[in-house]
Amino acid sequence: MGGDAPPSLLFDAILEALETSPTKVTFVLYATQEWCQNLSNLHQPNLDQLKPHRPKQQYLRPVCESTVEFHSCSEYITMDDAPLAAVRAKKNSTLLTGLRHLKNGLLDVFISTGNTGALIAGATLLLSKIPGILRPALLTVLPTKKKNMVVLDVGGNVSSTAAQMVQFAFMGVAYASLLLGRSEIRVGLLNVGAESKKGTRTYQEVHAQIDSQSNQRSQSKLPFNFVGNVEGRDVFEGHIDVLVTDGFAGNIFLKTVEGTALFMLELFERHKGIHEHACDQEESLKAFKRRFTYKEYPGALLFGVDGLVIKCHGEGSTRSLINTILNAISLVEMQFLEKAKMLL
Repeated sequence: MGGDAPPSLLFDAILEALETSPTKVTFVLYATQEWCQNLSNLHQPNLDQLKPHRPKQQYLRPVCESTVEFHSCSEYITMDDAPLAAVRAKKNSTLLTGLRHLKNGLLDVFISTGNTGALIAGATLLLSKIPGILRPALLTVLPTKKKNMVVLDVGGNVSSTAAQMVQFAFMGVAYASLLLGRSEIRVGLLNVGAESKKGTRTYQEVHAQIDSQSNQRSQSKLPFNFVGNVEGRDVFEGHIDVLVTDGFAGNIFLKTVEGTALFMLELFERHKGIHEHACDQEESLKAFKRRFTYKEYPGALLFGVDGLVIKCHGEGSTRSLINTILNAISLVEMQFLEKAKMLL
């Protein structure tokens, strides 16, 4: 609760995830008493209705083993709440209750579509950091011309020191290695120019430190190649695996990309059918939507805390939440956190 989408819409994603996940999963839904009752009443009829259409041969285990549980909370944090103040005042909120359950080992992963600032503040206060990590960062994956690219920080920190941003590079490399299966990982620093002396003093320090440490770690357990500064217009050429930035610039970059993609989709929609081969255009548009509509992509991982915390888009895309859930299951099954600790 507390996101832009009503719980009933998000609940639809849970029901579909029950159909999609090849693994036995227990979904624990945190809501107020009223919503818990409403969703609980919806759960069994909807699940029964879905059973006849379930092609069981597609799944590794019977989907009926997965279950949905409801945890009633007295309050929730809204999008308009000041993050830190809300975390301190609403200790029995859905968000804080879920994070406490994650800390106590009652959950494997916690997903939220709510207030990003409150999620980060709550996770930072309740969960310890991965040993050696100075500051957690929000990590997301974006498509490029050639391959998917890891980007961090995309909004976890308004400002970051050079040492923290250098760690973001290593965190991104660990993710690209473990989740994307990359071996020759190329790291770039988002900046206003390609030359090493471009950008603020902090960015110049980050450039120098990453360049130095990339050379030192060439024979280490987490090797990577630093390609230097990357301008915004070159990011999507597909030449890099990890893009490093601070949370302020990263969040602006991410939302500009999302807005541009939506703008282009609207232009294509507006002009489709005007020219010949409208059917071909329709298929191309569908493919474009699947690849570039940001609501279709999994949420951002809060990487750096000792627990799997994922921030899903709050605007109510059922598909985004389903993809976030499936990605979260993969993180748990592959023991991502444990493996990442060994690399960092």
